[in-house]
Amino acid sequence: MELLNRYLHAVKFWLPKEQQDDIIAELSEDLRSQIEDRENQLGRKLSDSEIAGLLKQRGRPLLVANRYLPQHSLIGPVLFPIYVLVLKIAAICFLVPRLLVLIGFFIFDPKYHAEGIGGLFVRTWSEAWYGIFITFGVVTLVFAILEQTQAKSGWLEKWDPLKLPKVKDTRRIPRASSVFEVVIGIIAVMWMVEIATSGIVLNQASIRIGLTGTGRGFVWIMTAIALFGVGMSAVNLFRPFWTRGRLAVRVVQDLVSTLVFGLMARAGALIVLSGASIPAAKAVEINATVNTWVSLFVAITGAICAVITIVDLVRLILMKTNRPALLNQVSGTATRLSC
Repeated sequence: MELLNRYLHAVKFWLPKEQQDDIIAELSEDLRSQIEDRENQLGRKLSDSEIAGLLKQRGRPLLVANRYLPQHSLIGPVLFPIYVLVLKIAAICFLVPRLLVLIGFFIFDPKYHAEGIGGLFVRTWSEAWYGIFITFGVVTLVFAILEQTQAKSGWLEKWDPLKLPKVKDTRRIPRASSVFEVVIGIIAVMWMVEIATSGIVLNQASIRIGLTGTGRGFVWIMTAIALFGVGMSAVNLFRPFWTRGRLAVRVVQDLVSTLVFGLMARAGALIVLSGASIPAAKAVEINATVNTWVSLFVAITGAICAVITIVDLVRLILMKTNRPALLNQVSGTATRLSC
């Protein structure tokens, strides 16, 4: 039994002193019983190689000792699913805005545009990995602290069933909301078709606001997007619940709207002002100023669409993982509005 004694001694090395005797006694009894049973089956004493085979099946001394010790983990099984979910949301909330910002720079800044798609990819990767490392590190640290706090205080066990939230069908779409979207969408489509066809936004005696050729082109694009949104809302009216397919289409629609507004903000002059109230000497300057403000307004609208895109994307991921759509209740009507 020399080999067995050597094995027990190696296991004992990894155990706390106050627990060594009890654990080694239990392990020794178990192993000796296993060896005796095997010897009774064979009708002879086991050789060292056969005993080594039994010990090898039991495992390395370090791993065997670890099985007898209290198990510790940085983030336990209770908080781990929430930890993974928060990591996914944090990654999306960091990467998507950063990517949209870099795409915006790529579109609007000639320096970025000159670098090409390859340069954009390299810049995105070089700037993203550090931020991801910090984000994941902060989230992990917070959950590690929560795990230690939970282990000591047991705050997760302190709860009241009477305070549980009411069950809400987060996938259901209110029909009133769909009706509102259809009505407003049809009115918007009719108005945009009229101004895109005529090229006139406002025609008064003192002032006339018209669209440039570029402006009319973008209005036609926005009309098509709005018409598609009306169709989506009409489908939601008769099938008042979100599916992954329809929500994915909504995310694509939001993303297209964001890109279109970004291109509009970069396009420059979209409208032309004229009329008796505008002095001819200052017409160029006034038009430039007004178009600057219009571009700023369009850029802000694009940023809002980007936020809606992120919210809808998070909702899609939460739906895909079959988890409650946490942000659905927070976003409310805003996430259902088309850009």
